[in-house]
Amino acid sequence: MWEVVGPALADRTYAYLYTQPIPLSELHKHPQAQLGFIRSGLLELARAGSFDEILMLQEFACLQRDADALREAQALWKRYANEPQLRPPEPDLNAPCRQ
Repeated sequence: MWEVVGPALADRTYAYLYTQPIPLSELHKHPQAQLGFIRSGLLELARAGSFDEILMLQEFACLQRDADALREAQALWKRYANEPQLRPPEPDLNAPCRQ
């Protein structure tokens, strides 16, 4: 699949298809899940700027204890907050990781 559509689209598709039926909190129950592809795909999806996709990246980063992905999510939240939107991000961007 990666050779046909390119790595970015393939990773986004893999992440989307994997995380729709399986909650991020249960990925550890699926050892066949390619976390690197899921991470890369979630980063690509979140960079599109949607509330839900940034939130999913943040949740993934917290669950996987991925500091780089969390920093990226926080930067995306800051950029998102500067644009008009219906749902603003939480004022405390680290709160989800402390839950």
